[in-house]
Amino acid sequence: EQKQRRDTTPKKSACYPSLLSSEDDNSPIPTSSVFSSSRVRLKRAFKDSSILNNSISVGGNPIESRKKKRQLGNQTEKEKERQVAAQYRQQQKAQKQREKEENETQRRKEKDERAMIKAATTQDKLNRKVAAQQTMGHFAKEEICMLVEPKLLKNGEWKDTFDQICESYDSVEALQGVSEGSIQFIRRKYVDGGGKSAFRALERNNQNGYHLVFHLVILFSVPDDFLKLLERSDDDDDYPKLEEWLEEKYTLWKSKWGRSENPRLMILLPGVLEEIHKNW
Repeated sequence: EQKQRRDTTPKKSACYPSLLSSEDDNSPIPTSSVFSSSRVRLKRAFKDSSILNNSISVGGNPIESRKKKRQLGNQTEKEKERQVAAQYRQQQKAQKQREKEENETQRRKEKDERAMIKAATTQDKLNRKVAAQQTMGHFAKEEICMLVEPKLLKNGEWKDTFDQICESYDSVEALQGVSEGSIQFIRRKYVDGGGKSAFRALERNNQNGYHLVFHLVILFSVPDDFLKLLERSDDDDDYPKLEEWLEEKYTLWKSKWGRSENPRLMILLPGVLEEIHKNW
């Protein structure tokens, strides 16, 4: 009986004593009301949780903030890396350009040096060739300057003759000599400028710029002028007037050129033989 009485007596819930008990302990509450009350509390708890979440999202989520910061930091680092890479590429490009310009300058310098060496070698060969030709007298025409008394060049009778003579010389200049019909010569090496350069040095009174040829030519364009010098004295067979004339020309020549030696004298006597035969 006791066991049967225990089995038929309703048991109180240990978990929810307030829900299963009322003013009258003998009147039980249905189980559906217990579950509905639990649902209400869960909804309230979920609502409170959503409010909390909203408040967190409004105030800022630390995780999202850190994530965004990391993303911004990564973007900044990548931008810096790109800038560094671009700067490095620019420096490399500038260095290559400088190296290219330096190499080009060096190539031009070496090319100019080779050209200078080649030109110097060519010029040296030419100078040796010219010196050998000059030694053999190939440039006599270019080296000698003929100095002719001005009146002699203007003489129509001898102009054609002098034109032919002048063809043998590249340089023929008018210069007052020791006589009306005097012809003198100066020279200079072809490699140093030749006869024309010698005359320019003579005009500047530069005695080191030319070499005087010890030859004096005198032309008697009028035969009687020479025949008058052939008068002999009664005492001997000499020709005193001719000797006096010769001594005068030698003295004038040495004084003019500042020399102590007499030049070699050549006298041109066109028409004199014909005049002698006519008179004697």
